[in-house]
Amino acid sequence: MKSMPIYIFALLAFVLAGYPSPVASSERLASGAKSDKQEKVLVGDMNFVKEENGAERVCFSLSRFCIPGIFSIPGKKPRIVVDIKGVPAWYGKPRIQVNGNQIEQVRIHLHKAEDKLRIVLDLNPSLDFMVEPRYYEAERLYCVYVLPK
Repeated sequence: MKSMPIYIFALLAFVLAGYPSPVASSERLASGAKSDKQEKVLVGDMNFVKEENGAERVCFSLSRFCIPGIFSIPGKKPRIVVDIKGVPAWYGKPRIQVNGNQIEQVRIHLHKAEDKLRIVLDLNPSLDFMVEPRYYEAERLYCVYVLPK
């Protein structure tokens, strides 16, 4: 098998990562459309689901495609943090008690000065877990799965 030139590989990786092509972006801007940095993101209500296989998930809808930042904080109070930039307002609850096996509660806070919504999943410190974020494009639904190890 021939090796793929690096620039084709880089372009393919860029497109597969969910980013629009540079050509499509420049055409969109030329037609008067706003850039992604100017478009705001609206976040819908959050829901918690316990699955039969032991997985738990927190899902919420997004008004448009975006890639939230996600990271974990290990230790005595382990947490998963999801940051969504470009969110001007949050009208949902600030705290959701879920009492799952892995996820104990969900806390939500809007950082107005940064236009950022922070979602924190407080986890059970006595369990090991894996985290798997998923975006369902057709439904515009972003989910964070917490799976037992």
